[in-house]
Amino acid sequence: MGTRDGRIFEAHPGETVSCPPGEEHRHGAAPDRFMEHIAMWEATADGSPETTWAEPVTDPQYNEPRTRRP
Repeated sequence: MGTRDGRIFEAHPGETVSCPPGEEHRHGAAPDRFMEHIAMWEATADGSPETTWAEPVTDPQYNEPRTRRP
């Protein structure tokens, strides 16, 4: 998973990743690895949108060098 500021977090099989509210991030699998994405969130009390899906990421964007999260 990578954040808009360039930090990455490497997730391994069986791990659950939680993103804090307001953190724009992207995720995907390596060319030779499978990834399953299940998004879960709570509905808002007033019915307003509870999430904003960003634009798709291109292969060149996904493959840009990143820094690892400590």
